[in-house]
Amino acid sequence: MTGLWLGPAATPALLLLTALAGGLLTLTMIACHALGADRLAQGRIAALRPPMDRVPYGIAIAAAAIAVALLRPEALLPG
Repeated sequence: MTGLWLGPAATPALLLLTALAGGLLTLTMIACHALGADRLAQGRIAALRPPMDRVPYGIAIAAAAIAVALLRPEALLPG
């Protein structure tokens, strides 16, 4: 859906930035878990709970879409 919103010219940049943001998010979650931030949060942050089998990838997609929209406004579809 985000690729449709940004248009075909911006889709490669969107895919690249989504992958980079998702990797950064995953590494951050792993580091927080390894450093014990999940214990400091005391259950307030659901993403830091022990079964870290899921990464909230919507955050990465949204961050990449905003970055592409701000960095390449000429690639956006008109209207």
